[in-house]
Amino acid sequence: MKTLYKRTVQMLLGLWTMAAFSAQGQPEGQYGPRQVHYPLPAGAYYASAEGQGGVPCGIGNPCSLEKALSSAPSGSTVVLRGGTYRTSNFNGKIPRRLTLQPYPGEEVVLKGSKIASQWQAGQGVWKTSWASLFPAEYPANIKRSLILTEEHPMAASRDMVFVNGHRLQQVESKSELGHDKFYVDYNNKVIYIGTDPKGKTVEITATQWGLYTGTSNITVRGLHFTHYAGGGIKVLSSHAVLENNVFTQNAIAGFKVSGAYKAVIRHNRISENGRMGVAVNDGSKDLLFEHNEVTGNNANRYNPFWASAGIKILQSSAITVRQNQFKGNYAKGVWTDTNVDEIVVVHNQIEDNTDHGIFIEASRQALLAGNVVTGCGFGEDMGAGIAVTNSADVSIYN
Repeated sequence: MKTLYKRTVQMLLGLWTMAAFSAQGQPEGQYGPRQVHYPLPAGAYYASAEGQGGVPCGIGNPCSLEKALSSAPSGSTVVLRGGTYRTSNFNGKIPRRLTLQPYPGEEVVLKGSKIASQWQAGQGVWKTSWASLFPAEYPANIKRSLILTEEHPMAASRDMVFVNGHRLQQVESKSELGHDKFYVDYNNKVIYIGTDPKGKTVEITATQWGLYTGTSNITVRGLHFTHYAGGGIKVLSSHAVLENNVFTQNAIAGFKVSGAYKAVIRHNRISENGRMGVAVNDGSKDLLFEHNEVTGNNANRYNPFWASAGIKILQSSAITVRQNQFKGNYAKGVWTDTNVDEIVVVHNQIEDNTDHGIFIEASRQALLAGNVVTGCGFGEDMGAGIAVTNSADVSIYN
């Protein structure tokens, strides 16, 4: 692995020596999902949001997503027809090597929320019983003041309420309720809102993760993940591909890659997630992160000190972050921390993040080159464009 890193550094330095400060060393754009109509392979299994078909889940008689995932043979494709899938109805496991993709031209949304339709009216407030709650969890050795700010004391709660697609603000007490706000009575499992739900669609978070897998060689492409208390996908395996997806308005992260080998993450939109866009940790290796649009994360406004970033990389190695946009995150753009080795961050557009644009912390062998970093570090901590601390062998070019 170290030989590969050194070769990459030598190759890039040779190129930039010949064309220093030229356009070749700058970001190229093309961020986020592309318009791709994936072909329908023979033998594909089909699912729909209301599917009740039986195996083999044909195009004319699609199954539920749960049945399609549990039944499709290894190496096959599961095609999702357009619609909204409430994945709280099953455990979301991808059990074997599969490809998940939408039917051409159709939009597929996987939601971690359920519709709340039973409301009891009070004096300017409405309440409903809700069993699936996700209160804040705090590490025992960390002061809450390092996690939260006075302006956003409920940032660590993972409960979310949406009215006609608009997210409400959680408050600490029932007395603070008002329009566009909600309060959770965790002792009695009751949710109060200050917006009249009559004639509106009210959605409340009901599950933690959309999909997860410990199986190698899975591909998830062209799908939209939202409203999860944890995140859209948790990848725990090797050779996973996530491409052309949207991960937005999840309470913690868009998705998580943990202990994974050779994951490829490209052309995704990762925006407005509660604490961070992407979490990479627990010994992940050889990860490629390219052409992604990472914007508006740390939407819950955690203290930027506390693991909030466009992408947070922890205890991993041989990670390449190239040709991405990190813009308008209420946190750091790119953050490596604690035993991250062989990190390559090149040709990224990093702008208007409230904390450091790039932060290399407690890491080794980092190459930062050809990045455009502007307008970062304007929050209370007055961060830098590029900051390096407690790290070794860090090279910064162009």
